[in-house]
Amino acid sequence: ALTLTGGSGAPYTASRTGTSPVSGGQNLLEGTMFGSRMPASFKMDLRVDKDFYVTLGGNKEGKTGHEAFFNVYVNVTNLLNAKNILSVYNATGDADDDGYLTSNKYQQEINNQLDPEAFIQMYQIYVNNGGHYSTPRQIKVGASFNF
Repeated sequence: ALTLTGGSGAPYTASRTGTSPVSGGQNLLEGTMFGSRMPASFKMDLRVDKDFYVTLGGNKEGKTGHEAFFNVYVNVTNLLNAKNILSVYNATGDADDDGYLTSNKYQQEINNQLDPEAFIQMYQIYVNNGGHYSTPRQIKVGASFNF
């Protein structure tokens, strides 16, 4: 079975400004509440399975046994390994950039850190949140026995 799932993109509330993780600040609304949309998404899942019927407990004297079957399957979610965006930062509309490091407003604050280069690297790791994206391709192989 091939399953296709798609969407036009969930709404979110955009903001004109980002906030600082160091000194805080206010988010000013850009447009209307939930007036912006994330990118569209698309996912394809595939399941292939095969049944094997067997008879258990039969003998040579003509007695019939109990019917049972094996099912062997492969289940692939996100077949095309699409990197769908599930969440974005309000100030930029991007999933991996909140706008703090590139904002002129916060350059002085960034440069005043004990080690600005280390601060920038750690902040980039923090902002690049894997939870903003859909799960990558997963392949599951299995079998079941029913009797």
